Amino acid sequence: MRHYPLTILWFIFIFIVCLMPVPETPLSHVVNIDKFVHLGLWLVASLIIWFEYFRAPERWQPRRPLWLTLVLPVLASGSIELLQAYATTCRSGDWLDFLFNAAGVILATLIVHICKRKVKNEK
Repeated sequence: MRHYPLTILWFIFIFIVCLMPVPETPLSHVVNIDKFVHLGLWLVASLIIWFEYFRAPERWQPRRPLWLTLVLPVLASGSIELLQAYATTCRSGDWLDFLFNAAGVILATLIVHICKRKVKNEK
């Protein structure tokens, strides 16, 4: 995992942020603003994984990158929602949060594939 240090740091950041109490902010009154925060956190997480995947030596690149870049973040986000629901008292797990987490991961994967196709067509 030494070729994925930013991924590890970002996952630690997400786990810490998602397991602490939610602070009151000026945007707290905006309906479902937290859903877009979830989408953004996991979009960035997946983009970081893809970035490090492309930079890693070939032996550190799995044959099926979607397991690393799509399945792993979705499973991690689901585990956070379960921890929020069953192991913390300051947060509550939410299926809609999980859906927005997964949407962020899927959006990042789509962005990467579109960019790859565009770069490939320009060559």
